Amino acid sequence: MISLWKTIEINMDLVIIKIILILKTSIRLKTKIMKERIIHPEKPDDIVKELAHPNSEEIDQFAKLFPEDILKFAELFSEAYKKWLELNHCIGNAKRINAEPSQKDYIMFFSHQILDNLFTSMKMLLMGFQTASGNLMRQVAEGSAIVILLSLNFEIKREIRKRGKVRWKKFYYFKSFKEDKSYARSHKAIYLLEKNKDAINISEYGLNLLKLFKDNYNKYSHPTFFSTSSFVSLEKPGRLYIGGAFDDGKIEWYKHEIKSKIFFCDKLPGLIRGLIIKVKELPQFQNIPNKAKLYG
Repeated sequence: MISLWKTIEINMDLVIIKIILILKTSIRLKTKIMKERIIHPEKPDDIVKELAHPNSEEIDQFAKLFPEDILKFAELFSEAYKKWLELNHCIGNAKRINAEPSQKDYIMFFSHQILDNLFTSMKMLLMGFQTASGNLMRQVAEGSAIVILLSLNFEIKREIRKRGKVRWKKFYYFKSFKEDKSYARSHKAIYLLEKNKDAINISEYGLNLLKLFKDNYNKYSHPTFFSTSSFVSLEKPGRLYIGGAFDDGKIEWYKHEIKSKIFFCDKLPGLIRGLIIKVKELPQFQNIPNKAKLYG
């Protein structure tokens, strides 16, 4: 397992080096005009070619316009990933052979998913897939709430409304999440954080940040005006794209999206540091009661 971690670290360094080389080359090519790629979706051969296309033209345009921002994201992501390796190492020391995934394993898996979704969101944006990129950022926000809840070693409360009356029921989030209970699913994670913010001791700033990101990127998770952003041209009104595109009319929007990802990436090491503390407080083998308590 240690050799795997070393390999991951080396690969991350190689990725950073490759990005720097690409950005330096892109700066020299700044005066070149992007060659327009035209496909005919009514022709099966064109569809096959586009499905296999790497969208390198779109990536080149982003690299020319935002070299410093892309490099900043790469540096911050690398720091966040190194912090995740610490978490993985901490969890790995307590792993059991041929055992069912533990609470610590869930924390490791879903914290890695945050990183994967954030990285892929950035990559999708640079390839011209704005809607897919935004959808993944919603998962980044919800995933952050989920890992905080998964790290708890005490019961939290949920609201139950019946016949006009409100009651509160205590439950272990990890157990309920693992059993896929409807009240513990991902779209309710931020809501549960808010209802239990004092017990969990999450800052108002952190909670509002997650709520803001989720509310903003909800627009890309359903058919809305914002979710048309990938294929509607602002540079040339009336033009529709297919298969991803870079559009000069969206440069300010691209800048905002990249800055948003950089901002969130900068917060991840702090989140993961908190998870490391929580993981160390969890018992190696935890017995979770089957019965929850009602109060209120």
